[in-house]
Amino acid sequence: MEQRKGRRLVLFPMPLQGHINPMLQLAQILHSKGFSITVIHTNFNSPNASNYPHFTFHPIPDRLDQSDPAMPSNIGSLLSHLTTMCEGPFEDCLRKLMLDETDEPIGCLVSDALFHFTQDSKLEDPIMELAPLKVKDLPVINTSDPEKLYQLATSMVNSAKNCAGLIFNTFEDLEQSSLDKLRYEFLIPIFPIGPFHKFCPPSLSSLIAHDETCISWLDSISEGVPMICMPCFADQKVNSRFVCDVWQVGVELERSNGLERGKIQRAIRRLFDEKEGEEIRDRMLHLKEKASLCLKQGGSTFQSIGGLADHILSLESLTFSARESTV
Repeated sequence: MEQRKGRRLVLFPMPLQGHINPMLQLAQILHSKGFSITVIHTNFNSPNASNYPHFTFHPIPDRLDQSDPAMPSNIGSLLSHLTTMCEGPFEDCLRKLMLDETDEPIGCLVSDALFHFTQDSKLEDPIMELAPLKVKDLPVINTSDPEKLYQLATSMVNSAKNCAGLIFNTFEDLEQSSLDKLRYEFLIPIFPIGPFHKFCPPSLSSLIAHDETCISWLDSISEGVPMICMPCFADQKVNSRFVCDVWQVGVELERSNGLERGKIQRAIRRLFDEKEGEEIRDRMLHLKEKASLCLKQGGSTFQSIGGLADHILSLESLTFSARESTV
């Protein structure tokens, strides 16, 4: 496909499971629409550039040494380190890319929302309510500094409100109420263009060996496979609540007083032998059909991808203070 002249896109993924793969899948989708792709990435968990010969990759230092005993030992510390140490190198790299007159202008920056420093946001809006979650569903991240993690989360939300658009790895029929609330609260364009992995060849859709486990719920829905959930940390508890109580396409393993053989057997029976399981399987097949329809011409994802491409083309070429799209 002929590239759109003057529309080079820069993507900046967070080097964590469940973050790099969707970003590179998004890059492939945008490349198929004629955009040229540049990826800024950390040395830590760096992507294999040979798998993406049509992309340009620029590594930046992150001051992480996996052989160093002082290497961050938990996800909270790692996030804090990356968002602190990558800010300067990222800005230097982006500035050099924008000053390079031998290449086409940058049309848009697409960054992982966790890299909140890519937006110069001064907003102080409160975090919106997330119904129907319970207190026990709130993400749990092991960290020695909860206040710093809270600041990271609020910075991420505030920066997202100040960007030129938000890209989500989901589809309209799956999370319409949440997407509608985001559109109301954020007042910026929202582009649900998932499931990303459905657009990419299997050989390119796995960068880290077990990365698919981080978004397995989305893969299960698009393939019509009912789920047994055993959430442990981070956003897994939120995902489990939606799978079991909102979409009602799975059951959750009870873990009170430990995980026992009988509890596993009970969950399997609920899913495959009982009336409840039959209803779950019917709902999952219905969602699978919706996931398939959204990708076809005229479907919500198909239209959102076209809308995203048009939106990027409507933006001014990137300057160092320009706004961005966040994924």
